[in-house]
Amino acid sequence: MIAVVAMSAIACSTPTFEERLSHLESLKSRRTISEDEYAIMRRRLVETVDLATVRPSTDSPSSPAAAEGPAELISPGWVVGTWRGAHIETANAYHTEGETIVEFSALGDQLEWRMTRRFQYTDGISVADAAGTAVVLEDVLEMIGAYLPGRSIFSEGTPVGYRLRRTGDSLEGLSSGADSLTRTLALHRVQTAVAASVTPVGPESLVGVWNGTLLVARRCSMERMDSLATLHIFTEASDLRWTLESGYYGEDLTGSGTVIVSADHVKLVGRYGYNAPAGGGGQCGPVTGARDVPIEYIARLSGKTFRGGGVGLDRLPQSFLLERAGP
Repeated sequence: MIAVVAMSAIACSTPTFEERLSHLESLKSRRTISEDEYAIMRRRLVETVDLATVRPSTDSPSSPAAAEGPAELISPGWVVGTWRGAHIETANAYHTEGETIVEFSALGDQLEWRMTRRFQYTDGISVADAAGTAVVLEDVLEMIGAYLPGRSIFSEGTPVGYRLRRTGDSLEGLSSGADSLTRTLALHRVQTAVAASVTPVGPESLVGVWNGTLLVARRCSMERMDSLATLHIFTEASDLRWTLESGYYGEDLTGSGTVIVSADHVKLVGRYGYNAPAGGGGQCGPVTGARDVPIEYIARLSGKTFRGGGVGLDRLPQSFLLERAGP
């Protein structure tokens, strides 16, 4: 009830975006709303505000040239490189957020990323590493992945994702996934990537069984859930083929197609679909229109690890992390 009243108070008389944030801060400081309610309402405010219609602030007049313009588009090439910043969150009694570094590298027409996140504790510093794939959807950089094994407060495989937008030379946005400590991530560029030497992938090195996890975005929320996945790569006539068996929020998800090897990255081109629950998957299901959705996964082989991801015509990002299980 408190949250409903608070949001109604924020919404009345068409206040500016800054005034809404200030009002939320005031409610939190007076303990009118809890920390959890504050976090939920702030996220909703940031996600739903329409900068094109919000009344400009009267505190300082601005010229038409300073008015808010259209969203800035992002290109994969612009993202590649090293970025530094921090996670912004409410105070936590157990740790203090430190520096976050994210490295983006090209993965065919898509991107892969690795994040190093530091926490300050009374007895030292903890470091959490995560990795995954990213795609550019016009003005949004969609990242999905999971935390890696190591000494951190997150267990191996904990899903995490981000939806970042460009503001000048910076990236900022909200997160999702099982990482409950993450709120907003703000990054600025440190340096562009330096071209690395390319080690071609031999098609024969891909043949076999690969086990691991598949992360698929959920259409009606920012929730992420990892599912066990098995990828089979095999030869059929003169072609290299693949089949995938995994899940989508409790339902079976399968895929199949052709493998294309190009220099140091691999394309899995084909289709995927899932067994919708009784009554259909509704708006939250991964399939738009037809049951099977064309998709192109871009992946990279590193030793016994096969990591990649893609987006089908339903525009739902997917990311997988697999280890060789057998021939």
